[in-house]
Amino acid sequence: MPVSAPLVAPGSGVTASDDVILEEARARWTRANDHEQSWRALALDDLRFVHGDQWDSNLMARRDRQGRPCLVINKLLQHVLQVVNDIRQNRPALLASPSDDKSDPETAAVVQGLFRHIEYASDGDTAYDTAAWGQVVMGKGYLRLVARHERSDSFDQELRIERILSPFAVYLDPGAQVPDGSDAEWGFVCADLSREAFAAQYRQSATEIGLSTTNDWKGLGHGLPDWVSKDGVRVADYYCRHWRDATLYRIGLPDGSWRDYVHTEKPPEGVEILAERPTKVGTVMHYKMTAHEILERTTWATSPWYVAVPIVRAVGLEMEIDGRRDYVGLVRFAKDPQRQYNAALSAAQEQVALAPKAPFAGYAGQFTDPKWAQANTESYVYLEADPQPAKWHPTWGPAPLPQRQAFEPAIQATMVLVDHATENLKATTSIYDAALGQRSNETSGVAIQRRQQQSQTSNFHFVDNLKKAQRAIGRSALSALPILYDTDRILRIIGEDDTPHTVRVNGPAERDGQPVMKDGQPQRFDLTQGQYDIVLSTGPSFATKRQEGAAVLQEALRAQPDLSWVMGDLFFRASDVPYREEMAERMKKAIALRTPGLVQEEGEETISPQHQGQMQQMEQQIGQLQEMLGEAQQKVEAQEAKIASEERIALWKIQGDLEKARLQAGDLTALASLQAQIDEMGQRLDMVGADEPFPPPPGPAGPPPEGEEPAMQPAGEGY
Repeated sequence: MPVSAPLVAPGSGVTASDDVILEEARARWTRANDHEQSWRALALDDLRFVHGDQWDSNLMARRDRQGRPCLVINKLLQHVLQVVNDIRQNRPALLASPSDDKSDPETAAVVQGLFRHIEYASDGDTAYDTAAWGQVVMGKGYLRLVARHERSDSFDQELRIERILSPFAVYLDPGAQVPDGSDAEWGFVCADLSREAFAAQYRQSATEIGLSTTNDWKGLGHGLPDWVSKDGVRVADYYCRHWRDATLYRIGLPDGSWRDYVHTEKPPEGVEILAERPTKVGTVMHYKMTAHEILERTTWATSPWYVAVPIVRAVGLEMEIDGRRDYVGLVRFAKDPQRQYNAALSAAQEQVALAPKAPFAGYAGQFTDPKWAQANTESYVYLEADPQPAKWHPTWGPAPLPQRQAFEPAIQATMVLVDHATENLKATTSIYDAALGQRSNETSGVAIQRRQQQSQTSNFHFVDNLKKAQRAIGRSALSALPILYDTDRILRIIGEDDTPHTVRVNGPAERDGQPVMKDGQPQRFDLTQGQYDIVLSTGPSFATKRQEGAAVLQEALRAQPDLSWVMGDLFFRASDVPYREEMAERMKKAIALRTPGLVQEEGEETISPQHQGQMQQMEQQIGQLQEMLGEAQQKVEAQEAKIASEERIALWKIQGDLEKARLQAGDLTALASLQAQIDEMGQRLDMVGADEPFPPPPGPAGPPPEGEEPAMQPAGEGY
């Protein structure tokens, strides 16, 4: 829909004027404000309580008139910061994953890197932290996604995550059931502008708006009491979903396949319709408005598969009571223990500060020295008392000296109440001494860790609900990517190690100015094709992981110093020291010189294209040599078998000669010579690798070899 096009009312077929839109917006705002009145009152009290307003105003005024202390020892703030800062240390990370056959992991990695850049450029950490603060303190916080032009002279747009400082500035559809509010039909984000700022941005409307004093849009806990007052003008970003009736068609294609598409009219004649069903087509409109006028009108970028207003809610503990929804943070049920703690300490302070000074008791007439009047406020070297005798009996002698009357206030009982209040505060927040870094009953590291985990588990719903809100932000961004990033352009992305890169999308893929190839073909990062989903990983940030990795590498290098020539560059890169990148690069080059092929530059081919051709030629030569070697091996084995057979025949001949010699004269010299020949022949058979063992002389059980005379058995042991 064009930016300046009038709104088409869903299902009516008529255009809606600005007055109709404003009337609908005012009715919706009133509904949201009425529905949230009870939560806004309680959440505002929670916020003020954490800020330090922890005494009832009437009680505090009465005690002030009486000169009694009203101490505020804000221990609750420590518990709140414990939960909020734990979320900061384990902030969820957005991970993009392919979800259909048109998406691919390489493009998903680019999308994920683009998310990191969006978070970095828009200071998304601050938006998440502000939402977490709203969760823990007031029961819910908000953040939103906006689209802005890259520069004033560019048509290219980019996404940004904006924080919403005050949850009271948001009025979301009470009918939204999902915790993150992604199913809301509409929502408002209000901001108060000074008259000067409003006149500078909207000069045409300044005169008319300045004459108005409408107070119909007053919201409890948020900024200016009126939409237009002497202090400024309230401007609202109003988002709403509009639905049109449509039909989902599945049509057959000439090649036998099919495709689905949504349309408000029937396909043309001749198209084979395989199936159809009614559906809805959603559009999100954005109006920037005052109570009387629409200042801007745009269509928010959404994909058909995810139509949601770009306002995301992060809740604490969600409850619905008597048809009204309440959102509870960490503060709500911890206020009474904090009040008890303040009252007990104030009572102890009052007992000590307002306790009467211990007076001196004596008989009348003993305090004639004027120093006695300042005895409780001044420090004198000595005090004199009149030694007059007791009046009731003059003969009894002088009266005893004046004595100080000691008084001990009940401080111990009051401090027991202080300890009870402290324990109640721990119980209502589920944060105990071990989680706060204080000494407790646990002595072993495992026990302390278990107690810390217990505190984290009790408050894990804050982390989990923030993950849901961040996933909703990611899905809204994924829905807007194909529309806002639909041209061939260069984008900046950030890797997991916080290293920035530039990539070219929707065209021939490039990374840092170098073409990206896949399977020998140019890669393409097309953000307009395919669907992706968001997966969240909760845990330490990459900086913390890098520190842990540096510690592990340091231990490995300490145990095996020679490993520095294998992973020394990784150790320097993981270290948080100055010039770590320079040291890592130098170590990497040194390792490359010492062990070629172990490391390579990021994005560099392991083998250059020139060397790839040489490698292919070498592989062909190696294959030919292997074939020649196999043929030669077969010939050698055949020759060895032939040699072994000839050697075996010769051996049998020698054995036959030996037997003949034994039967004849028994010449010992001939016998020794023949025996030496037999031993030599056995060694030769072993050298040529004969498979059969050295054969014994053949006896009468088997025939002699063909063409040979039969060998005869020895006549006896003497032979």
